[in-house]
Amino acid sequence: MPDYAKTREHVFAIVPQQHYHLALNGGCGTRMNALALAELADKVVGVDISRQSMNTAAGLAQKTLKNNIVFNQASLLGILFKDETFDLVYSWGVIHHTVNPDQAFRELVRVLKPGGYLVLAVYLKTRLTFVPEKHFYTTEQMQRLYETHGLTFELLNPHTGRFKSTSNFIVRGQMKS
Repeated sequence: MPDYAKTREHVFAIVPQQHYHLALNGGCGTRMNALALAELADKVVGVDISRQSMNTAAGLAQKTLKNNIVFNQASLLGILFKDETFDLVYSWGVIHHTVNPDQAFRELVRVLKPGGYLVLAVYLKTRLTFVPEKHFYTTEQMQRLYETHGLTFELLNPHTGRFKSTSNFIVRGQMKS
């Protein structure tokens, strides 16, 4: 099992420390972010397009006795929840892998309650970015997306990798009430 202590420390550093009723881990994969989120929320919903990832994630939750996490196989391009369902939406390094990252972003925002938080990590676009099959954002582009959709914007980490040209950046915002 990956190092849960490091994952927990990381999640707790970027998610506002408060109690959440319902959290969404969008594109949860097999990672343990959902396990850390389960310590902050009454219930966590993990969503991923891969059935195999869902099975692995469910097995990890069972091994760690986390009984407040449910996993659903679904696409972020059409999240199967009503508007304003979640008070925390967390998606680590996922939307830039979808065929339509702007649609994935809109869906994450759609299911976020007023006053709720959206935490994302996305690929950083730089002058050295040239991979055509991936989607990249500048921090300014992401700030515009957040603000256009009624969210505050906070840049938590301008680049997560050793090199600025090959990394994610981490942002969060709160949906205005």
